[in-house]
Amino acid sequence: FRRYLEIMKRHDMICFIELKGVFSDEQEQSVMDTIAKTYDVSKCILQSFEFDNLVRIHRAWPELPLMFTYGTAQRGYERCFEYGFSIDADQYVVTEEMVRDFHRHNLEVGVWTCNTEESLNRCRALGVDYIESDVFGGQD
Repeated sequence: FRRYLEIMKRHDMICFIELKGVFSDEQEQSVMDTIAKTYDVSKCILQSFEFDNLVRIHRAWPELPLMFTYGTAQRGYERCFEYGFSIDADQYVVTEEMVRDFHRHNLEVGVWTCNTEESLNRCRALGVDYIESDVFGGQD
């Protein structure tokens, strides 16, 4: 994790940090401490499939950008609007309507994992804010 943050710092990039599974308060604090010591919290976006993780983090660090990781099994992305959470959606579930909804609330939309030219072009055309890929991008 620290190495990832160091690479991102060297290239002055936004860090997407996914909390997988339910995190305790102590684990969340450890993540935040590592970010603060290694990089810049303002250049990090925490995300999770676990909505409760995001709610707890939001209470502790209200200024930190958060994204709800949203796949084919999730429903009800509208609850993000109540908390001001952006969304990181599976490229197969993101729609033009979803992008409009989030942008109307001044929230961002990321998509994962665009590994073909076709998926990359489709997501660009939808107007998403972030595109995550395993094949397009920098070296390291």
